[in-house]
Amino acid sequence: MRKPLRSWATGWMAAVALLATSTESPAAERLVVRTYNNFGVSAVEMTTARAVASLILKDAGLQVTWRDCSVGCSDAVGPGELLVRIVAAPEAPGAPVAVVAESLGFAIVDLQEASGTLATVYADRLNAVAARNCVNAGTLLGRAVAHEIGHLLLGTARHSAAGLMRALWSDHELQRDVAADWTFSQEEAARMGRSLVTRRCDGCSVIAQRIAVSTLEK
Repeated sequence: MRKPLRSWATGWMAAVALLATSTESPAAERLVVRTYNNFGVSAVEMTTARAVASLILKDAGLQVTWRDCSVGCSDAVGPGELLVRIVAAPEAPGAPVAVVAESLGFAIVDLQEASGTLATVYADRLNAVAARNCVNAGTLLGRAVAHEIGHLLLGTARHSAAGLMRALWSDHELQRDVAADWTFSQEEAARMGRSLVTRRCDGCSVIAQRIAVSTLEK
């Protein structure tokens, strides 16, 4: 049985999902990821997810600093920052029209600007997939976060035929756990690095304010 992990685009701003801490790599482009753990993922799983996503992004030439904004971050969001929400999947029919059943997450991308800032991952669906395949839930969360960050920096809803950015993650692929299935291609890494250098974020503060309000309402 195959599980879809899809990211969708609208002509607006962008979305991202993730966790908190930093990795050092002098030659890497610097990226800040603000995470909003509205689901209540455990500290242990969050630590694992941060480590997994950091390694994937480091291999792509990106140095990540994680900020836990679950209780709010009051400072303005900069162009080199992304936002990632970790939530439970919405109940149909209230689900966003861009989110298909069984998707593990999505990213909102401005196709005209080829950029995004906000991503969302569904922790409950990830947990179910991880349990069914005897995969560490924190590891799967980290891979999902890295995938959605990929959409935000690549500025597209398109997927690749292989590697981390493929659209479907099958049970077989999850169980065999081949490293090549969970990495960005060299072309994708180069594009993300260029995107991070040239990013603008005219509406980032608005996004951050909306996320903060949502967090307080939980």
